[in-house]
Amino acid sequence: MKQILFVIVLTFGTLNLNAQDTKQIDDYLTLLEENNKLMATMTVTNEGNVAYQKAVGCADVENNIKNTNDTKFRIGSITKAFTAVMIFQLIDEEKLSLDTKLSDFFSEFPNATKITIANLLNHSSGLYNLTNDPKFGDWMLEKSTKNQMLSRIKNYKLDFNPGEQTAYSNTNYLLLGYIVEALDKDIYSNILKRRISNKIGLKNTYYGGKISSKKNESHSYAIKNTKWNKQLETDMSNPGGAGAIVSTSADLAKFITALFDNKLIT
Repeated sequence: MKQILFVIVLTFGTLNLNAQDTKQIDDYLTLLEENNKLMATMTVTNEGNVAYQKAVGCADVENNIKNTNDTKFRIGSITKAFTAVMIFQLIDEEKLSLDTKLSDFFSEFPNATKITIANLLNHSSGLYNLTNDPKFGDWMLEKSTKNQMLSRIKNYKLDFNPGEQTAYSNTNYLLLGYIVEALDKDIYSNILKRRISNKIGLKNTYYGGKISSKKNESHSYAIKNTKWNKQLETDMSNPGGAGAIVSTSADLAKFITALFDNKLIT
């Protein structure tokens, strides 16, 4: 069982959260923590305002550094939501469309003239999921250049023709991240700051690097025989736009609120 990174409960109407409710939530999270079932932060917001927060477990088990409400986690594939937002911002700006072909950016890929931005967004491209590569474990821990990643993707066989099926593939969002960089003529980390983090005040959301407890960043763990075991650390050059962002539960709640309040895209 891998560490549960965070929990978000977001409501858009009126939330009646009284002292009894928060005590029940506290008791439940404490019980999970005491039984080695959870290391997490939780943020509940009501109409954009924080109504409840709780942190349990450790960000660094070996050094007994506890999670706090400001602990930052590698948010994994929730990164894809940020990448998708930036793609839709570019669509709003008429710099591309859902029908734009992958060949406009990477013509050397199989079926590139048939794969659209929409196919990449909704996982119907047929592109092989790079994290399923049997050799992924050999290179995931080391820094990879964009050219190295593109070379790997180019050599994979397609799983199916575009639009015929849907199958989750990190490859889709890695490429979408590269497309954002190509159109904005900047690196993903800077674009993330400009287009999202600075725009809506996400102070703890950024493109990750090597995990640092001094920066209040959490390591990742898996449970075995009631003991938390630290997991190997993927170099963020590999997941890119598919999974390289670091954030807090509070920032993620703020991001989702801003998204559905139309502050990021039309």
